[in-house]
Amino acid sequence: MPLSPTMVLNAPPRMRSLSPMDSPSEIPSKYWRLVRITASSRISPHLLPTAKTYLAQHLTKGAETATDTAIQAYLLSQWQAAADQITVAEGCLRCYVSNQVEWVCQDLEARFGERYGFTRYELFPFVLDETYPLEPLANSSSETYCSLAADILRSFDPQRASLSTWVTRRVRHHRDLNRFLLQHGVYLVSDWAILNDTSVKQVSKILGEFHGLSPTEVTQAQQLLQSYHGVYRRDRIQQRQAGGGGGCVPPTPEQLQRLAQQLPRALAQKLSEDDLLGQLQALASYLRHYRIHVRGGLVPTESLDRPEIAAVAQGMRAPAPQEDDTAQFLAGFRQVFDQCLQQAIATVIETWLARLQRRQPEKIEPFLKALRLFHCDGLAMGEIARQIGFSQQYQVSRLLKLKALRADIRQHLLQQMCDRTRQLAQAYVDPERLHHLNAQIDAALAERVDSLMATAETEATTQSQHRSQFTVALCRHLDSRR
Repeated sequence: MPLSPTMVLNAPPRMRSLSPMDSPSEIPSKYWRLVRITASSRISPHLLPTAKTYLAQHLTKGAETATDTAIQAYLLSQWQAAADQITVAEGCLRCYVSNQVEWVCQDLEARFGERYGFTRYELFPFVLDETYPLEPLANSSSETYCSLAADILRSFDPQRASLSTWVTRRVRHHRDLNRFLLQHGVYLVSDWAILNDTSVKQVSKILGEFHGLSPTEVTQAQQLLQSYHGVYRRDRIQQRQAGGGGGCVPPTPEQLQRLAQQLPRALAQKLSEDDLLGQLQALASYLRHYRIHVRGGLVPTESLDRPEIAAVAQGMRAPAPQEDDTAQFLAGFRQVFDQCLQQAIATVIETWLARLQRRQPEKIEPFLKALRLFHCDGLAMGEIARQIGFSQQYQVSRLLKLKALRADIRQHLLQQMCDRTRQLAQAYVDPERLHHLNAQIDAALAERVDSLMATAETEATTQSQHRSQFTVALCRHLDSRR
């Protein structure tokens, strides 16, 4: 079923073909690299030369710097208007969708996998079911098998969301994927959405009968939720009526102030803005656990995403302080580690590029391209040599110097993590004890960073299809430079 005219972005005029001197190799690979999985749920990229050639012939010079919006608008317009090119344009879009689906699974693993016991490879079979995307959707009937990528394109409305946002939304709402995540204790709905669609009447049953809270605690929770509805839900309704949309985001400071004004005075006086936010998230955690339970999932021992804040006098119960602090510290540590890894990679790569600029500026583009082809596209050194104009694959190894690159990133990452981890630990350990723990912290961080680098080295030497945390962060930086 082709898109209707109202569903197509304002398409640009037909673009000229690339001249002979233009190279199609810089066309973003996500439009001609199809993400498929093997029988063991490992990623097996399938390159589509037809799609790559099509893009090279129809996009202007400099397509490697074109925005996704512009490229997708062109492909959508060709899908709609050019009968002889519909199949390939559609295939390019379905390649993009498959790459975005892979990223969503990686993101779910990074956020919840370690804590809740699953990997991206367990998620892939639910949503990466593309076979061969060069069969037009318009030719398929309702009885014909339809992959998730094809279904996503059929339902996509560019007037309502970007394609990446629509893919993310569809994956996160996939029925079988959500059933699997529920079995592991993960419920993919934000705290604010849970509070928004829970009635005040339901709170009595959930908190009183299921969680066993006291009548006083239940009453205060109902008052809190009623005030939340009076501010947050009302604002959401007005926003939708005005044509706005999007997911439920955390309440603003202004909304929290109005919410506090609607609470009984005795309760409002006990709550600072941070306390109020914490109480809302604590309430959402109780409601989340109940929803997981009634849907047949494993109820976690701690909240999915709330920062633990001590309960106010006669307020809702807080978990044991020791468990609370440990969970909060580990969550903070993972976030700091991700940030420091991304920063270390950016610092080292930009330093290397600056050195090349001074000594061998002609090697900057081959270096970046080879780095991307090796880590992000998974190509072998011999193929990379051909694509960047080298005669031997050892020249690529000499250009990239991957071992030295990893060593520099390790040094920067370890230095940043030592400082940031001590700052983080100050909230949980008294200064004297923290001083005595310095050596242990340094040793533990060195072990953690060395493990990361060892995994990255193994991945590089074995051409593994598994994308490590190091590789994901490196490719994210390379994508940001485009």
